[in-house]
Amino acid sequence: IYGRHLQSYDNFPSYEGKVETLDEGEYFAGISLSLLRDALIDADRFTLWNQQENQAQAGLSLDQQRLAVQTMALKAYWTWLVKGSELKVFQNILSLAEQRIRQIDGRIKAGDLARIYRAENMQYVLKRRAHVVQSQLEFQQASYYLSLFYRDDSGMPITLAFESLPDRLPKDLEVEANPSRVESVARENSLKLKILSSKQTQAEYSRDMGTNLILPKVDVNFEWNQDQGIGPQRLTQDENRIMLQVEVPLQFRKGLGKRRAAQAKLKQIEADTQWTQEKIKVASQTLVLKVNSLAEIFKFTTSQASNAKLLADAERRKFSQGASDLILVNIREENLAEAQIKNLESLLKYQFFWADLKEILVEFIVQN
Repeated sequence: IYGRHLQSYDNFPSYEGKVETLDEGEYFAGISLSLLRDALIDADRFTLWNQQENQAQAGLSLDQQRLAVQTMALKAYWTWLVKGSELKVFQNILSLAEQRIRQIDGRIKAGDLARIYRAENMQYVLKRRAHVVQSQLEFQQASYYLSLFYRDDSGMPITLAFESLPDRLPKDLEVEANPSRVESVARENSLKLKILSSKQTQAEYSRDMGTNLILPKVDVNFEWNQDQGIGPQRLTQDENRIMLQVEVPLQFRKGLGKRRAAQAKLKQIEADTQWTQEKIKVASQTLVLKVNSLAEIFKFTTSQASNAKLLADAERRKFSQGASDLILVNIREENLAEAQIKNLESLLKYQFFWADLKEILVEFIVQN
């Protein structure tokens, strides 16, 4: 759509009569429509739409980074929590062995045990102290790593102390009974697929732009002008014009090349999309299987740890009454610690796979 206002002054020779107007000037308006080339797409629209898709892809890439960081943060938290719980396990069995020193000393003094039992018990004490030191190292490393994600209001890292550990751990773990739902939601929410869809749209714009360049240019114009005011009578009439402009391109290489390149890009994106969908399907099925299996393993190891605790407590009572052997007591305690550690390891693996499941479902921990 275009228009203008013209106003002339003084007199003009007859051969410049087109620039002459009435005293208030001439009003002119027109509209031009493209019927073939530039009808559905042109250079300006192509640039605008392409930039819009670039902006959308940048936003999706940012979401991918946010999701990856939040997944790492979730894994870092559970690593810190489990490593702290393991440290409690090793501290507990060390405390039991250290408390038994006084009990053994009393029985040695009473003549109930040989002195060699004290040396044997110290062997277990030293072994458990080494486990505590190693566990403290792993817990401190987990605390430092968690501080990368846990910060105060000013953005400074916060290193959580051992005292910050929660008193209780989860007893029942959630399972996913519908792998098809996971796959469906994962496909629908996939940021990778959305980026590929945006790139496909851009390739379609390029293909359409290449086709546009080889089309004839057929434009229809309608123009109207009218003079206002006082002056020659020949200028008082409205003028209406309809014009048809046709241009036939003689060079096709640029347009054909752009279209062929876009078609090749579309085939590549189609293959990438299919591959991504297949990966999502396999990842969904695998993660659901792992999460459900580890939930079962966690339940079994919880029962195993409970039974091991009953046996260890009973064996310690028997030893205090002189009805058990020191070796058997330590075996029971170390079996208890081993069962508790296995239980914690299954919990950590479960939480890692659950974090991966949240990531593939694009479930943000924090929404900003």
